[in-house]
Amino acid sequence: MTSTAQESPSSWEAGVDMVVNIREKGEKFTAYRVWLRPPKQGISYRIRRYSALRELHNQLASTYPDSLKASGVTFPPKSLFGGSSMVESRKKQLNKYFQGIIQRESLTESVVFRVSMELTDGMKFYDTLGVCPVCMVVDKEGMNWIPACLQENRDKVYHIVKCSKHGNFRTLRCASAGFFKRMVSRSLRGGLSTKSQPYLGCHAEVDIARKKATTIGKQCVVWDFPLYDRSGFVPDDTIREACVAAVDHRAILRVQGKLADDIQELNRKILLAATSTSSVIIAELSHDRIIELSELPNSAILNRHVIPAIRYFVQPGEEMRCHQDLVHTIGKLSEVLDIQVYITLLVERPFPDLTIVLKMLRRHAELVRFIMIALARPPSDIIKIANAHSSTKSTKPEASEPNVDIFELLKVLETNTGGDIKPDDFVSPMAGCLMEPFLEKTGAGPFNFRPSSTLGAVTLLLNSDDFDSLPASRVVNLDVFVDKMLPLVLSGSSPSSVALASQTKHALKQALRPEWSKSQIPSLITMMMDSSIFESAAKLLARSQLLMVYSELDVGALDIEQVLAPGELSTLVRKCLGTL
Repeated sequence: MTSTAQESPSSWEAGVDMVVNIREKGEKFTAYRVWLRPPKQGISYRIRRYSALRELHNQLASTYPDSLKASGVTFPPKSLFGGSSMVESRKKQLNKYFQGIIQRESLTESVVFRVSMELTDGMKFYDTLGVCPVCMVVDKEGMNWIPACLQENRDKVYHIVKCSKHGNFRTLRCASAGFFKRMVSRSLRGGLSTKSQPYLGCHAEVDIARKKATTIGKQCVVWDFPLYDRSGFVPDDTIREACVAAVDHRAILRVQGKLADDIQELNRKILLAATSTSSVIIAELSHDRIIELSELPNSAILNRHVIPAIRYFVQPGEEMRCHQDLVHTIGKLSEVLDIQVYITLLVERPFPDLTIVLKMLRRHAELVRFIMIALARPPSDIIKIANAHSSTKSTKPEASEPNVDIFELLKVLETNTGGDIKPDDFVSPMAGCLMEPFLEKTGAGPFNFRPSSTLGAVTLLLNSDDFDSLPASRVVNLDVFVDKMLPLVLSGSSPSSVALASQTKHALKQALRPEWSKSQIPSLITMMMDSSIFESAAKLLARSQLLMVYSELDVGALDIEQVLAPGELSTLVRKCLGTL
């Protein structure tokens, strides 16, 4: 909520009624008891030090300045003098402050206030636009964008579409509200959002979303481009035009040859794309098509601009077959020098056991640089759930509650890796934008890595002579590192090499885990004079893997935020944009 003039009055009650003495880390401090009574709820109490309340005020002031000004409150200033009279006076001022801010619904419903006061159950993360699955699937009305929101309920996060015809349609988005908060916190209003990385919820009106859709290509990391459709192979000129457009928008073209029956012509089309761009292209095919290509004398895979990508659907009971197919494919590709491979494992519920598959992929880190695990729902499940919701005979709607949650999948991966990789090792995909300046400085090309923070979670697996497949989060607090680096990357201008190196060193020093704190980070001058340092860093990165877990865009749980910052410009994204 940004308007203050039309804001409805709040039915909250709150105040500060007591001064208390607390002990933290062996020291005594003065604190204040805040009492809160949200609408239709009982009273609860929070003990807060003055510094914590001041931090709350500063966050509200930076995030909701108009609402805070309209409340007419004044936060008690810092004092050079203590004493009981000052403490009592401050208590009265804090009491008046809380009685003022609860009159503004935009403040009491904000994530800033709710998290600070530990009142997150029922908290709305952000407003958005969604599509009612019943209207779209059962009534066949197409994609009509209507109000929706992301809201917490009993430590879970739900995507709720508010349909005037069929009521609220609820989809489980994340089984851990704490994990979800950590993924999206920088993208919420008042976080590290900027004009180039707008905050979640700012597109909750169709007109605003429609305007944003006109620039969507510049926000995508990858553009999907089928080389073959129902009429046959696409014309050569169309391929050239797509390559030029992708470079102009700082994107990577991902060509696909699904259904193509002529392997020689498919190979020629991929080569044409590779020679029509100064950037790399991704050739996404099935494992058997990749093998066929690799056996051709003029294989496109031999072109240094082509990165082969394998997409494999893994079902329970088929894990060994998947393992054998990928081992065979990777064995063939390992014969090609200086090649990198992307692997996407597509899974559905119930989840397969990926133990042997992941162990094998992590063992081939120098070849398999990217591992993507994509969660999808079969269309039949979406249709079944939509029909159940529309039926008045459904007595247990919770039994068919839709679920696009990746946190459950992350917990399964923790089990599959024997605890080597845990949910806490992952950060928001928004962190991908940290790669932008480094890729540009190394000549790999300017790219945009600006996917929505709601899309999934990502981590970096490090490999060296001392450790294998170690999540970077075990060495560096990735949340701290990202917070230190993002302001520089999102500043709107390309940082100089000196500024980038200096900020990177500062961020690493701040983020190193205690057990690694004695590690020596070389100075900028030392780095410039000793090329072996760069060689060691390059070697470490060359043996590292990026692991991303995400939920594919789901027609039964569409969120405009994921459509407008999708990471990849897929056929479904294009279809959604066409309906705005």
